[in-house]
Amino acid sequence: MLNERHPLHNRTLHIGGAFKIEKPDIGALKPDIGDLKPDIEKIFHPKTANQILVLREAFPGQMIFGRSDVMEVIDVRPSRASELLKANF
Repeated sequence: MLNERHPLHNRTLHIGGAFKIEKPDIGALKPDIGDLKPDIEKIFHPKTANQILVLREAFPGQMIFGRSDVMEVIDVRPSRASELLKANF
């Protein structure tokens, strides 16, 4: 600092405008993840795909539901309801 000839390397203290921080361009548009149905027939067995579609219709949008709700809607046992909730759909 006293008669030194190197710039100050501090992120919050920018002396002389030597360091310029630009905000990253992350885009203004938000991803639309709710409208499109994934092609689940290629990933899951037909019976599982059908159960997933029934759940998707019973709980539209980003509605929160649990294992007991799944058991009630598609009439399955607790272990199967847990498997469906763990599936990546």
